[in-house]
Amino acid sequence: MRVWLENEVIDGVLRALDSAFEEAKRLGRDRSWVMDQVRAVAEGPDGLFGEPLRDHLIANNIAIYVAATEKLTELPREPWIGRIYAFQIPAYYYTLRAIAKKNSLEVSIDDVVREAS
Repeated sequence: MRVWLENEVIDGVLRALDSAFEEAKRLGRDRSWVMDQVRAVAEGPDGLFGEPLRDHLIANNIAIYVAATEKLTELPREPWIGRIYAFQIPAYYYTLRAIAKKNSLEVSIDDVVREAS
């Protein structure tokens, strides 16, 4: 489980953030612009606003847009599921929370597990 969390979840989120940082740079913005978006998402998935973060999390299957979907059943009320956006798995949400809390991309498996507890 620890290998999966590090190699798939944490690294996947970091790849999406790297892409978002690159796009922000092309748009003349700095990394803090993306980190502001990460902090907003840490409060809940509906805080997923603006480019480039939203688009990169969706493109990497970390988050999905649920507002316009036809729901066969009611979505559960969980911190990683919002009315507009949801994370594919809770671990992605907790990884972003750990990044926001530390204000750093240097997060460990233990940081993510602590956020989920």
